[in-house]
Amino acid sequence: SRKVRMIVTQSGDKVFKIPVAVDIYNGAKKNRNNIWVKNKLDTFYFDAAQKPDLVNFDGDKVLLTVKKENKTLDEYIHQYKYAGNFVDRREAIDFASKKQDDPKAVELLKTGLKDKYEGLRNFTLSKVDLKKENVKQAIEPILVDLAKKDPNRLIKAGAIAKLGEYKKPEYASLFKMAINDSSYTVSGNALEALAEIDSLAALNEAKRLANMDIKGKLSDAVTTIMIASGDESSADAILRSFEKMPLSQNKFNLLQSIGSFLGKTNNMDIVKRGIDDIVAFRDAIPEAFRSQTDPFINGVLLKGLVTKKKEAGLQEQADYIKSKLPEEDKKGF
Repeated sequence: SRKVRMIVTQSGDKVFKIPVAVDIYNGAKKNRNNIWVKNKLDTFYFDAAQKPDLVNFDGDKVLLTVKKENKTLDEYIHQYKYAGNFVDRREAIDFASKKQDDPKAVELLKTGLKDKYEGLRNFTLSKVDLKKENVKQAIEPILVDLAKKDPNRLIKAGAIAKLGEYKKPEYASLFKMAINDSSYTVSGNALEALAEIDSLAALNEAKRLANMDIKGKLSDAVTTIMIASGDESSADAILRSFEKMPLSQNKFNLLQSIGSFLGKTNNMDIVKRGIDDIVAFRDAIPEAFRSQTDPFINGVLLKGLVTKKKEAGLQEQADYIKSKLPEEDKKGF
């Protein structure tokens, strides 16, 4: 009879004595062998009537070690299908994600996107590479399905963001529906995706939503879209949204957009309010972080606006902004 040979090496200085289950598969049929790994290098032989489809080391996936295995894509596909516990399936998807030029790997990723366990659907979604045309085409219908129907909000939001990358006008109605989702992440991603294909429709949605009590990703998307439009009638909503945001990295990330919005408008009231908001934020940042934030807020943002307003002949605005700079930054104007 034939034998299957398996070599196990332990790296590192310590050698452990560990009981391990090794499952040998022919099709769906599984034979379990219980072994002890106890040396730096161990060699095991198992009876096999034919070449097995898969030798699954640590069949119950209980070892906490980092494993390096020499399995082929076919063996991982078999593992996903028949070994089938969560870690088995995750290992298989992870391996397939590194082989996305291979049609068989893409098929496994498609299966992973429909996995019964949401954690694995989400894991697969994070791994698909839309820069590869073959992958982009193969998974499009599944993304549409997830964006419409997946019960998990994180997956729904992720699928919508990925569909947004296709920039296809026919998804506009799907995105518009998702903008009203109860999850701010789903609705925020849907609004951003809509903006890629119909900026006017997205602006109208953003203006409608700006009057509601929204948070998180949706609030960021609404503000960003209104700022990008440079639409003065949105100034109140934009600045109100900025004022309501807590002291956070997100708020800091919006500064550049707020600055470019203030740079576009000639309206003194809007400029004053916006500059006051930026300064209030600057002064609320704890002392310990100011060496990281002040150079951008004073040195780049506010100084840049002073120069811009001067060049546009708006001296009163330039003077107002300059008055908000610390003494050492006022020099050189």
